[in-house]
Formats: sequence, C-alpha cells, structure tokens
Amino acid sequence: MRLRRTAQRAVRAVYHSIIVLAVILVAEGGDQSASNVILAVIGATIATALAELYAEYIGDVIRERRHPTGPELRIEFADTLAGSLAALVPAIPFVVVLLTPVKLDAAYAIAPWLGLGVIAFFTLLANRFAGLSRWQNAAVTAAALAVGLSLIAIKAFTH
Repeated sequence: MRLRRTAQRAVRAVYHSIIVLAVILVAEGGDQSASNVILAVIGATIATALAELYAEYIGDVIRERRHPTGPELRIEFADTLAGSLAALVPAIPFVVVLLTPVKLDAAYAIAPWLGLGVIAFFTLLANRFAGLSRWQNAAVTAAALAVGLSLIAIKAFTH
C-alpha cells in the first residue's frame, strides 16, 4: 500500500511539474511580475489538481462500481496535495524575487531547472524501485527529461 501511495504521489508530482514548467515558460514571454507568475503557477496547479481528482473519482466509480469511501477520498486528497506541493518547487525563485533584490530574469532562468529537478528526482526514484542498474536508470532518466528540455528548447528558439 505504501508503494502505491508513493507511486500515486510521484505521478501527480511529475504531471503537475510539467504543467507548471509550461506555465512559467509561457509567462516569461510576457511582461509578468513575480507575483503574477506565482499566482499563475498556483492557479494552474489547483486547476490541474481539481481536474485530476475529479477524473480519478470518475475512474474509481466506474472501475469499482461504487463511490469511494471517506478514507479512500482522503488518501486521494493527500496524494494530490503531495504531488501539487512538489510541483510548486519551480515557483520558489519567484518568491525569492519578491523577498530579496534578486532580479526576475534570474527566477526565470532557475525555475525551469528546478522543475526538471523534480521530474528527475521522481524518475530516478521510479527506476530504482524498478530495479534498474545505475546506467539504465541514467539512460531512462535522460529520456524522461527530454520532455522538460523540449519545453525549454521551444522557449529558447521562440524568443
């Protein structure tokens, strides 16, 4: 059961991180303040979490042919919250911009790499649970990171 919870949280963290990464990369093209980026990231994370929770609810009802119990719903909420919090890591540089003299450009430069770090962490964790060797783990992680790197590359080539 514990492994299933870890897996569910990893799924949500990676999924939400990819969306947060896309929001930050799109925001960089505009004239967004740090507070606007933080609000956009939080808003996207909440919207994604709610959509995911509802979709999981519908799937569970169909799969189980019954409505989830209170404890089952609490587990889903906890998994979603954990995944959402992990996905908010790339917003940290924007909070730093609000609290210190750090420039907004620095936050935009650092945030995508933090998002990739979250994705890499959960990919490495998954590969470890799968029993892959270090080399296999590195290869699979590199392939998975290509998703995030492609978003960064698209942004770099369009601006």
